[in-house]
Amino acid sequence: RGRRWAWAAAIAWWLAMFGGTHSPAPPHPPFGYADKWMHFSAYFGLAALLSLALEMRRPLSRGLFWGLVALLAFYGAFDEITQPIVGRDCDFWDWVADVVGILSGAGCYLAAARIVRRRPSDEVA
Repeated sequence: RGRRWAWAAAIAWWLAMFGGTHSPAPPHPPFGYADKWMHFSAYFGLAALLSLALEMRRPLSRGLFWGLVALLAFYGAFDEITQPIVGRDCDFWDWVADVVGILSGAGCYLAAARIVRRRPSDEVA
């Protein structure tokens, strides 16, 4: 049951992101780099949720980690390239913020999962 909830959360997050980035552009944020933080945060959350959903089946291996990063980086590029269709800007630096969010979200999840998986006998006394 937990796996279904994890996948449902990841898919809902991804659909919300797609809807948000493919609707007409909202007014620009009040300060310069707010949109970069929004990109970072959105992709951080997506990477963390997908990492959780994937790990519900088996531990997140190095190959799966990098595969997830590559898939989401590709999606981030696709997302940026298709935004002009709805009157938004395609911005390389938005994509960079996406990728940094992806690496941070998946990396933080992986680090937290490894800490949680540690058994008390693994700790140094």
